Amino acid sequence: MASAPHHVADPGDGASVLSPAFAGEHAWCGEKMALSVDLQDGVALPLFFSGDGFREAIDRYADTCGDSDRRAVASMWSLYYFSSLSIPYLLARRLAAQELPVAFDGMTIALQENGLPRAFGVPHRGRNAEGGD
Repeated sequence: MASAPHHVADPGDGASVLSPAFAGEHAWCGEKMALSVDLQDGVALPLFFSGDGFREAIDRYADTCGDSDRRAVASMWSLYYFSSLSIPYLLARRLAAQELPVAFDGMTIALQENGLPRAFGVPHRGRNAEGGD
């Protein structure tokens, strides 16, 4: 019988690095995913996509792309969105056996000035991932 996954300990010293995997060559991931409480300009994902946030982000990004087809702008924006979310998640899972809490309704997003995703916030540090990949 498998035991229940354990929550990843909160370091308690105010350290803002979400995962031990976000060190060395992967330190940039710490800029892409953080605790929501540390992401002061974060907006809840459901609010971002149900309100005007997504449209405004695409508008801002389109302004930096010149005379580009809006569909192409949205496609490039999505590339940044998914890579900024999936790469840190997979690294934490693979290198630290840490399952980050990436449920849509529990996350936040912060944007760069140009409208591209800057960082994602998660509600807690997740849990130890037991079992295989």
